[in-house]
Amino acid sequence: MVRTSDEIGDRVVRVRPWPRPGQDATAQLVLVDHRHRPTAEEVERWLSGMRASGYAAVRTGAIEPQAAQAFLAAGFRVAQTLALLQLDAPFEPPRPDGRVRAVRTPTDVEAAARIDEAAFGPVWCFDAAAITEARHATPASRARFSLDREGRPAGYAVTGRAGRNGFLQRLAVGPDAQRSGHGAILVGDALRWLRRWRVQVVLVNTEVTNEPALQLYQRNGFRLRRDQLLVLEREL
Repeated sequence: MVRTSDEIGDRVVRVRPWPRPGQDATAQLVLVDHRHRPTAEEVERWLSGMRASGYAAVRTGAIEPQAAQAFLAAGFRVAQTLALLQLDAPFEPPRPDGRVRAVRTPTDVEAAARIDEAAFGPVWCFDAAAITEARHATPASRARFSLDREGRPAGYAVTGRAGRNGFLQRLAVGPDAQRSGHGAILVGDALRWLRRWRVQVVLVNTEVTNEPALQLYQRNGFRLRRDQLLVLEREL
């Protein structure tokens, strides 16, 4: 039986069942302190704890290449490479050109999770627990739906704020609503909120091959950074 994250990890990492439908035998390991550079001994301790807890495989969250070295030495492989984009203040968000509403209730979060799975597929989608976790990853956050003409959620975004730093934590648009401006509506809403709080730097990441997302962010003033992020995985 797989145990919960409360029984694994330490101040450096958080471990939980992989937040994808039907994949709870895979652990998700997230570095809580992104500045930390794990040692080989730490990685082996985390792996031992996950094996003892019944996990069959592990996948990390997005981590910096420097932090990845100990994982790669322990037999992890690269599952995904993420482009990192940055927007610096002052920035001028686009004017509102669509309807949005807050993601408020558990039912709303479930609706966002359905959009996420439709957009990203069963392997990389966020379930409701992962969306909730993203909303609590920063001291302040904002979650919004973009609505279609009938007022139904077509896409959603989670935006985080920590001091003067902003983060587009997650953005997904359902396949039937893609290329209809919903991504731009959500990015604009996020940037207007961040500007009101005088955020100085906004970061977002996306898969290096996700050309529509890269174009969306670059149209809104984001620039590609040289450094990339890695998602790593291995069997246990």
